[in-house]
Amino acid sequence: MKTFKDLKFETHELDKTAICSYIEFKNGEWISVVGGGKCYGDGVNSFEVMSSSTEKRKRTWNQVKGHLSKKQITNHMRYLQKK
Repeated sequence: MKTFKDLKFETHELDKTAICSYIEFKNGEWISVVGGGKCYGDGVNSFEVMSSSTEKRKRTWNQVKGHLSKKQITNHMRYLQKK
């Protein structure tokens, strides 16, 4: 099962002071993790997340989960992989 440690971060193409990672799981679910720059997380200890589960919410302000810890992101990744 994939965890936060499996994410490969790169410089964000729209904000060079931020990092980002995207992973798609075998079941078709996906997660995007961003931190630093103008994001809702410092890119070291906290990050913002959008995923196949958060994207389905109708209100755009509720699609991104901000200031999540590495452990919270791992828990969300596990949830997505079990769907």
